[in-house]
Amino acid sequence: MKTPIVLNPDKNNSLTFPNELSSHILTHAYLYMQPKGWFHDFPCDEDGTTPWYTFPAISFLKDIIKPTWKVFEYGSGYSTLFFSRHVNELLSVEHDSEWHTSLLNENPNLNVHLVTEGADLHVEANACYSNFIDTFSQIHTTNFEHDLKHGLLNNQFGGYASKIFDSPAKYYDLVVIDGMARALCAVMTVESYRLKDNGIIILDNSDRWHYNPIQEYLNKNGFGRIDFYGPGWNSHAGWCTSFYSQAFPINNNNVCRKETTTLINS
Repeated sequence: MKTPIVLNPDKNNSLTFPNELSSHILTHAYLYMQPKGWFHDFPCDEDGTTPWYTFPAISFLKDIIKPTWKVFEYGSGYSTLFFSRHVNELLSVEHDSEWHTSLLNENPNLNVHLVTEGADLHVEANACYSNFIDTFSQIHTTNFEHDLKHGLLNNQFGGYASKIFDSPAKYYDLVVIDGMARALCAVMTVESYRLKDNGIIILDNSDRWHYNPIQEYLNKNGFGRIDFYGPGWNSHAGWCTSFYSQAFPINNNNVCRKETTTLINS
């Protein structure tokens, strides 16, 4: 019988466990966390730089990704380095000029476009943008920095979200939503028809209550959803990275049931 791990009510609900369980924790760290790069200074594993997704999501992505793919990415970073090694074509958009400069200084061959707040809307996206502003349920808080960090500011990033319209129809095998204006980017991805039939959308941090309208929108548009909960680089608690496709027969209809009027920092 395994020795139980219990909460100690006298020490602020801290966990206590017998010394003999320490070896199990160290073994888990050695066999699971270390090969996946948890102890590194940036997201990477034995194959090189990885996206900053949950470890289960990274494993699934590695299994399905093809060297012929064309990928569009909202938000650049470690995932940009990963996709640049694994796909045929990658276009990323970035809103932060300092991060954009730093990334290209280190990796000048990356195809990363700087599209800042207030940039001009693509002419083909006018109707889509107007309809989004008029009808889409947008979640935001009273904290501007929080909303900027979590990609909740949509109205200001029409140019950023509409960058996908630069490409031909049915062009991309995968669209990654992991930057600014995530709700608007999801709508632009679907309604621009730049995603191939049965193409895939990745939404990182999909367990956040902020993105409930995105989940509901994709569900209504026929996208099945597969969630990958688990730990990831630089996180102790874990989170969720979700994959969506109209080809997926699995559809998790659940959304996060947080009160949307509550200001939280995650």
